[in-house]
Amino acid sequence: MNEEIQLTERHCLNCDKALDSKMRRDAKFCNTYCRTEFNNKRRYGLHPDVVKVDKILHRNFEILEAALKDKEYVYVKKEKMLRQGFSFDYYTQAKNEYHYCYTLCYKSSDAEKIWIGRGFNSIVKKYDQYNQ
Repeated sequence: MNEEIQLTERHCLNCDKALDSKMRRDAKFCNTYCRTEFNNKRRYGLHPDVVKVDKILHRNFEILEAALKDKEYVYVKKEKMLRQGFSFDYYTQAKNEYHYCYTLCYKSSDAEKIWIGRGFNSIVKKYDQYNQ
């Protein structure tokens, strides 16, 4: 059997320019600039409240990650986190006394310190075992 492969001309999702046939089959953009511009338009086309909350959550995640460095868990002064711009009102999930920001979690250990840990269930179970 002799099957012909049909080549269809593909176009950049941002500028609609024809993509070079030498590009990968799954290429969607003609260059990095077009990819970035397309994604920025899409992101900022969201409702302004969504963009605002997303920025706050990402900032919270960066602060938690910087505090952890390469450790499994740490205790940090609440005041220090507030000075860095952490917002305790924004998190992605809450379970019992733990608040999650994507894959990192935190818990008030007392009025002045915050416990910060990695992951979900495994690290929370370890924290509970050590503090019973």
